[in-house]
Amino acid sequence: MLSALALGVLVLVTFVSTTLATSGRYFSTVQDGADGGVLRTIASPFPGAHYTVPIWVSLLPLVVSAVLVLRLILRRRPSDDPQDILLRRRSSTSVLGAVVLACALTLVPVAGLMVMRLASAPGQGTGLALALAGPGALVGLLALPAGLAMVVFPEVVARRSGAADGPVPEIAVRGHGPAAAQGTR
Repeated sequence: MLSALALGVLVLVTFVSTTLATSGRYFSTVQDGADGGVLRTIASPFPGAHYTVPIWVSLLPLVVSAVLVLRLILRRRPSDDPQDILLRRRSSTSVLGAVVLACALTLVPVAGLMVMRLASAPGQGTGLALALAGPGALVGLLALPAGLAMVVFPEVVARRSGAADGPVPEIAVRGHGPAAAQGTR
């Protein structure tokens, strides 16, 4: 859930920043001056396409790898070990934690740079983007310790997430497990 939230916020923030920076490198506003002239303000560096496209090129293999690894974890043949479900949760928690950590480490500087540039830019049209970038930076800051915990302490996170499901059930595999020990098939 957290990885999807971090990834979704990153997509939204980078899309808005790319849209605002039409040149790809800076954000500019045009405003009517007090003397009837035109006042143009440029804020650079700004996370436009020159910054966000390389981010997505580097994050795409991570997301594809994570999906493939999660698929492998889910399709792995169940064992008769009662800890099998915990081990699967632990493995998937580590993989998702890496995605959360990568998204958070990317989101904090991108959204932070947007907030810094938009807060100082006069003109119209910056309010909505600033309203998005601020919470985006906050999501990134909150996701950093969560992603780090998911990577460093996956067993603790996996046990807490599985606590609501109840005890780990025993898995009966043909010829193994409790049913095979009793002589029934």
